Amino acid sequence: MNDATILIVDDNPNNLRVLEGILHSAGYKVRPALNGESALRAATVAPPDLVLLDIRMPGMDGYEVCRRFREEAATRDLPVIFISALQETEDKVEAFRAGGLDYIVKPFQADEVLARVRTHMELAQARRLLARSNERLEQLVAVRTEALRESNASLERSMREEQALRQLLALSHAEPDLKAYLEGALQRVTEIFGWQSPERKSAIFLTRNRGHSDRLDLAAGVGLGPEQAVVCAHIGFDECLCGEVAACRTPRNLDASHCPADLHFPDPAPRGRIALPLMADGRALGVLMHTIRGEAAIPAADERFLAQVADVLTMSIARRYADDRLAYLAFHDELTGLPNRAALGERLADELLRARHHRTQCGALFVDLDHFKQINDVLGHEAGDAYLRAIARRLAAAVPSGDVPSRWGSDEFVVLALDLGDDAEQAAHEAQARAELIAAALAQSVPVDGQDVQLNASIGIALYPDDGGEAGELLQHAELAMFRAKQAGRNLIHFYRPEMQSEATRRLTLGKELRQAIDGRQFCLHYQPQVDADGRLLGAEALIRWHHPVRGLVPPGDFIPLAEELGLIVELGDWVLADGTAWLAGHCAPAGRCTPIELLAVNVSARQFHSEGFVNRCLQVVAAAGIAPERIELEVTESLLLVDIDTARRKIGQLRDAGFAIALDDFGTGYSSLSYLKSLPVQKLKIDRSFVQDVHRDERNAAIVRTVISLADNLGMTTIAEGVERPEEVEFLRNAGCQQFQGFHFGRPLPAGEFAKCWLPAS
Repeated sequence: MNDATILIVDDNPNNLRVLEGILHSAGYKVRPALNGESALRAATVAPPDLVLLDIRMPGMDGYEVCRRFREEAATRDLPVIFISALQETEDKVEAFRAGGLDYIVKPFQADEVLARVRTHMELAQARRLLARSNERLEQLVAVRTEALRESNASLERSMREEQALRQLLALSHAEPDLKAYLEGALQRVTEIFGWQSPERKSAIFLTRNRGHSDRLDLAAGVGLGPEQAVVCAHIGFDECLCGEVAACRTPRNLDASHCPADLHFPDPAPRGRIALPLMADGRALGVLMHTIRGEAAIPAADERFLAQVADVLTMSIARRYADDRLAYLAFHDELTGLPNRAALGERLADELLRARHHRTQCGALFVDLDHFKQINDVLGHEAGDAYLRAIARRLAAAVPSGDVPSRWGSDEFVVLALDLGDDAEQAAHEAQARAELIAAALAQSVPVDGQDVQLNASIGIALYPDDGGEAGELLQHAELAMFRAKQAGRNLIHFYRPEMQSEATRRLTLGKELRQAIDGRQFCLHYQPQVDADGRLLGAEALIRWHHPVRGLVPPGDFIPLAEELGLIVELGDWVLADGTAWLAGHCAPAGRCTPIELLAVNVSARQFHSEGFVNRCLQVVAAAGIAPERIELEVTESLLLVDIDTARRKIGQLRDAGFAIALDDFGTGYSSLSYLKSLPVQKLKIDRSFVQDVHRDERNAAIVRTVISLADNLGMTTIAEGVERPEEVEFLRNAGCQQFQGFHFGRPLPAGEFAKCWLPAS
C-alpha cells in the first residue's frame, strides 16, 4: 500500500524524523503529531490507515489517546501500534487493553518497524476485504429478497446461501485451526445444500509456502474416496485442472470427464467441475474445487454461490496467514529467520531461572562481524543482506544443538551458550571452545555477487552468574566484552571484566566530545621524518593529534577506532589530507630558505578509500595546494582489499595514473596475498612495527622481515620499516636491504613548527 497514510504520534521530534525517514523510504505517506490532542484532531479530520503511537507524552499519554480513538466512530477501527521504550509486561498489557494491536520496543530496528507496518497493513486490507464482502453479501441478500417474493424456491435457496456464508464467517472466527476450519466449511456447505451425496464431491487445496510455490496440497474434502484422496494429496500446477487454475489464477467451469488427475467416477457419465482460485495480494493461496455427476458443467447458480464461498475462504485464509506472520515476526528476525531480540530476552530469562535452580553455568556470546559496513558501502545493501543470511546459516550450524543463536541487529548476533558446567573455570573453558568454533565457521569466505567475501568476527563472552544475574545485565556485559575485542584489534574473543563498564562510560563520553572536536577544529597534525639508510630526510608522515580542552593531547589510538565506529573517519581523513598537503606546499619549493620535503605520507582508512568520490577529492586537494600528486604518498592497509579487490585495484590504478604514490601499510599483519600484491600498482611496502621490534634478536621477526624485503625487491618495490627505535634494529635492517626508515631512533612526530626547526634548517 504505497499510497497508505501513517500517523506518527511522538513528543520527540528526533523520533518523528527517524520514523518519517524509514516510512518515506518504503513509499508511505506520513503525518506527524507531537502530542495526543494533535493526534486526535488529525485522526478525526482525516483518519489515517495506521497509527504509530508513543506512550509517554506530556498531557495525554498514549494509552488515553488509543482509548479516545476507540470511543469515536471515525477512529474506532484504526490499527494502532505502540512504539515505546517501556519494556515491562504490564506496560504491554496496558497497551493492548487500551486497544493497541502491536507493540514495538525502543530502540527499534528499521526492518522490524517496516515488517510490522507491512503486516498490519496487509491485515487491515484483509479486514477491509472482509467488510466489503459482508457489504456485498448484504447487498446480495437485499437484491435476492425482492426475487424471493416471486419464487419460493429462490427464497429457500437464498436463505440457505445466506445461512451457509454466515456460518462460514462465524466458523472462521471460532475455529483456530486452519485445516479444521476448511473441513468444517466444506461440511457446512454440503449439509445446507444437500450436496453430501455420491453425486457431488468438493475439495480445498492450499498452495505450499503460503502461496509462494507451484505445488498444491489437499487440505479438506467431502465425498472423496480413499483412492481419490491419495491421487490428489499433492499435485503440481501442471498436473490437473486445479493446478492449472492456481497457475493462471482464473476460474474454470468445464466438463471434466478427461481431466488427467481427475477425482474420477467409475462410470463415463458426464460430470462438470468448477475450480476457483483463492486469490489474495496477487497470489493463489489455494483452489476450491467442486464436481457434480450427470451435468456437463456446474449450474450457474451453484457457480455464483461457490464464488462467494471462495471469497470467504480467501479472506479467512489470508487473515490467518497475516496473524501467523505477525506472531512469527514478534519473535523472529525477518531477514535471517533467527530468533530476534524479544525472543532472546524471554529465552535468556527462562534459562537463567533454570540455571539458578540447577546451580549450573550458562553464558551469552555477543558476535559482531568485523568490517561488515564495507560490504554495504562497496557491494550494496542487497549483497550485505545475502551475506548476513549466509552467516546466519553458518552460525546456526556451528553452535551445539542446545544453544540458541539469535540476531541482535545489523551485523550483530548473540548465542545463548547453555549447560556450560557447574563451576566458573569449566564454564569459561567451554564457552571459549564454542566461541572458537563460531569464529572459525564465520571466517570462511562467502560467495556474494560472484566474488568471495571473507570477514572475521569479534566475540564477547559474559557468564552467569559471575558476570550478571539478570538477562539485560548479562547481555550488556557480553556486548562490552565484544567492544573490547574490537578495540584490541578485532578477530578476537574477550571475556567480560568489571572494569569494562567504566571504560564503556568513558568511550561514550569520548564519542560525544569527538563530534564536538570536529565541529570545534580541535585537531592538528604532527609530522614524523622518513629517512634513507644514511639518515637523510626523504619525507614525512602526517599524523593526526587531538588537542582536547581538558584531557590535553589525545593520541590517535584512543580516538581513531572510535571515529571508525561513529562514521567520522571519512571527514577526519579528508581533513588530514587537505591540511597536510597545504603544509607540504610551503616546504617543497626548489628554492627558498628551507630544504624541500620530497614526499608526504598520509594514512587512508578503508572506509575513506571506498567512500564515493575519493579519487576526485584527492585530485582537488593537490590542485588547490598547487603541488604535484607525485609528492603525496597514500598509505592504504590490506583491510580495504577484503571486500572488493576489483574496486580497490581500479581506484589504486586511477590514483597511480594521476601521479600519487601508493604504499601498503602494516604489511603482513592483515590478509596478505601474493595474488593481489602482484596485480596492484603499489610502489612501497611498509614493514609493520610488530616485526621490526627486536628484529636483531628475534629469529621469527628476522625471517619475516628478510622475506618481505626480498619479496619487495623482486617485485620492484621499495621497503620502509616503521617503529625503528634501536641502533641494532637499524643495522639489521640496513644489512637486510631495507631502503627507508621511520621511528623514534630517527625522530619522534613533531608539530609543524618544531619539525621545520629540526629537519628544515635555513639554507
